[in-house]
Amino acid sequence: MKKYFLPSLTSTLAILMAITFSSCGSDSNNENQNTENETKKIVLNENIVQWGTTSGWGCIPEEYQFLESAQGAYNLTEKEGKLEIAIDFKKTRDVQKIIIDNISDLQLSINDKNFQTDRPAAIEKLNAAGENEVVKIVFTYIPSSDKEKQDIFENNDNCVVTIKTTIPKEEELASNSDDDDDDDVDDIYKKAKKDYDDAYSKAKSDYDKAYKQAQKDLNDALDSYGW
Repeated sequence: MKKYFLPSLTSTLAILMAITFSSCGSDSNNENQNTENETKKIVLNENIVQWGTTSGWGCIPEEYQFLESAQGAYNLTEKEGKLEIAIDFKKTRDVQKIIIDNISDLQLSINDKNFQTDRPAAIEKLNAAGENEVVKIVFTYIPSSDKEKQDIFENNDNCVVTIKTTIPKEEELASNSDDDDDDDVDDIYKKAKKDYDDAYSKAKSDYDKAYKQAQKDLNDALDSYGW
């Protein structure tokens, strides 16, 4: 029996070592996966939106400032090598469409790292939103290295959203206002026409019913006299 014991022991040790190395490899994979899906909470306690013009940080009149960030905790997440964060904004007032369309730049800065967004999609959302409605805008950034990524995860106290816009000229505002007025007139006309059509249809229906009833009453009267 001794000549079979040693090979059996060797096989057993080999199996145990294979299981051990396999377990270590699994832990390493899980660790890498966790790193790739790293998430950091960023808490915003105040409005971080700053307004500026395309030519610099000139004063933007208050009536053109229609957006502010919503307070809360947001997830900064890594997805396939790209950092992503979605922030809620409240549209504080209704403004003319041209004012929103004139936004040329909308970006988030975290410790001087500029996160970009899909501008056309953001403009479309802002135009569609009503007063006091919340709009979610996604910002993304591709770090140049793991060191830069970790630096952003570890140092993210300084968050600023910059919105650069061009103030419309008076004639552009007037033209845009005229377009809005035309839309209002068109809506009023459509409503008035619908009300007229509904009233006419009802009157015609009532007349037809009354006529048929009168005809029936006449026929009944004639029948009663045997005519």
